[in-house]
Amino acid sequence: PTEDQCSLRRAAPLPRPPPSEVSSKDPPMMVWPLLLLCGGSHAFGSISPSVDKVIYIIRHGEKIARNSGSLQRPEAVQCLSEKGWGRSYNLKSVFGYTPSFNGCMPGDSCSQNLPPLRTPDALFSANYADGPIDCKDEQGRYRTEQTIAALANSGPTSLNLPINNRLGFMPQLCGAGLNASFVQWLQAGGGAEIYSSFLATLEAKRPVLADDLTEAISGWLDQVPTQDAAGAPSSCVPYQAWGDDPMSGMCCNRAAAEAIKLKLLEPGVDTILVAWEHINIQWLGGAPRAPQSKK
Repeated sequence: PTEDQCSLRRAAPLPRPPPSEVSSKDPPMMVWPLLLLCGGSHAFGSISPSVDKVIYIIRHGEKIARNSGSLQRPEAVQCLSEKGWGRSYNLKSVFGYTPSFNGCMPGDSCSQNLPPLRTPDALFSANYADGPIDCKDEQGRYRTEQTIAALANSGPTSLNLPINNRLGFMPQLCGAGLNASFVQWLQAGGGAEIYSSFLATLEAKRPVLADDLTEAISGWLDQVPTQDAAGAPSSCVPYQAWGDDPMSGMCCNRAAAEAIKLKLLEPGVDTILVAWEHINIQWLGGAPRAPQSKK
């Protein structure tokens, strides 16, 4: 189907059961399905493999929140923890070649007879634009890419698919610019209010960063212009960390969503799995729009 013949809408988020590798006390992972509907309207769970195109959005797995004193690499704070890697490997049973889970748990209102979740044809993960508070592992992977790495990797039980990690939400990734008032607020010291909560959890990273983490983050954003790529004043406030405009956190989520949507329209790509930063899922999921069918 062509883009003009399809419309994209969100379905209700589906709870993930705790993976077998993770303690049953852990919260379930959530999946936000986006359905690209072509030729008619369908309820989630009655997806036609030959007609509908689907985007599954998941947040990253559990991360190392603080240095417990046992880390050999303090800079690993903010990368996946052991539980997070358990999530990563369990995704093979959720989205692999022979998925065995359909999104329903005992007692849920959804039907236990629904088919399993679909195996993706393409994979995307959020890029954090080399932010000073975000971890990369020895292979240069952020926690979003780590979350789907086991599913993607080569091997008989993996999908042997590349992960597109070029897209993200930070303004540096698409020329979104920064809201000028937000920049002024940062320069006046407002950033300390936001980032003070990170100082405790990321104390272990301070030796590998600038002495002042707030200064490091502000410096990271200093080179971002206050206009977008078209020269218009930017409305971008990453994470909606300042102000009361609910759409200010859109930033590069819209550009990412458009790129993901274009990938979905390629021949042979009917299902995409996206691992994203959890706060920004609300903007990524609200950004993709396919034109309504022309009358």
